[in-house]
Amino acid sequence: GRNVALRHNAAQTSTYRELTIDATASKAVDGNTSGIFTDNTCSHTNDSSPSWNVTFDHAQVLNRIFLYNRIESSKC
Repeated sequence: GRNVALRHNAAQTSTYRELTIDATASKAVDGNTSGIFTDNTCSHTNDSSPSWNVTFDHAQVLNRIFLYNRIESSKC
């Protein structure tokens, strides 16, 4: 299948920032599935009860959802 979320508007309840890390919601829909948090490739919040969403231009039928988690971080 194709990535229907690619480069769409994404939002999250807060954004984690530290030195070279700016873990914005858009990182989750940029097509990079690396998962290396310290390379600034992941979205992340500062919330203890976070939420994240993506907004599509029109209705989408989703048969599968793939989530790629980070694979390393001192924040895990």
